[in-house]
Amino acid sequence: MGNDYEAISKVSFSRAVKQIVEMSSGMAEKAIEAIADRKGDEFVKNILEHLPPVKIAAILRQHDFSCPSIISWILTPKIIMDVLKVDPLFWKSIYDRNQSDNFFQIQNDALDLINSMLLNEEDRDKQGAILQHISADSLSLLYLFLPFVGWQVKKSQTLDFEDPEFDFGTADHLFEMIRWADPYTAKKIIDFIYSTKVPLFYYITDLWSEAFDYFDTDQDYTSVEAVMFVPVD
Repeated sequence: MGNDYEAISKVSFSRAVKQIVEMSSGMAEKAIEAIADRKGDEFVKNILEHLPPVKIAAILRQHDFSCPSIISWILTPKIIMDVLKVDPLFWKSIYDRNQSDNFFQIQNDALDLINSMLLNEEDRDKQGAILQHISADSLSLLYLFLPFVGWQVKKSQTLDFEDPEFDFGTADHLFEMIRWADPYTAKKIIDFIYSTKVPLFYYITDLWSEAFDYFDTDQDYTSVEAVMFVPVD
């Protein structure tokens, strides 16, 4: 068909991974979709496991949870955990304009990213596995806490997802889903809320700094630093 993302589905695995890394995020997603059509989700899952997490985060950032990327359905719990570790690398612009609205937008974007990988997953066991991986890693757990900074716990909680009180995609709804899929992680969120009183600005700044420190010291990530600021359009 003359398109790079169609041609890439015909090349070898290692070459496909290399070419996807070098593509813009939009083209990379189309290439992955073409490969999935030809070779199936398991083959694509293997490719995703060999892509830098920053590349996957860039692809996911093109969407919102109401219309998530096609790759969000294929991500393994470990890949999701790694994506949350590095997503703050894309927050560099928070210092371009030191305005509070920027930090609320970052918090909303984090909620949206988590929702895109959890709320659209109908398999409770997989949701639980994702949350267990996140809970076992301090940095990705800090990211999971971000949508709940300043969140107020309701005195009466319900597991009725049809309750109109919980608008789909909100922190309230996300918490109910987490409590349904993995009560242990939900308890960690509650413990965090009651034990940590920190302004959103400081929380985001610290998480951003932690992500860069992690990226700078992890050999698997420093080898792909060139893709950290890949185009997302």
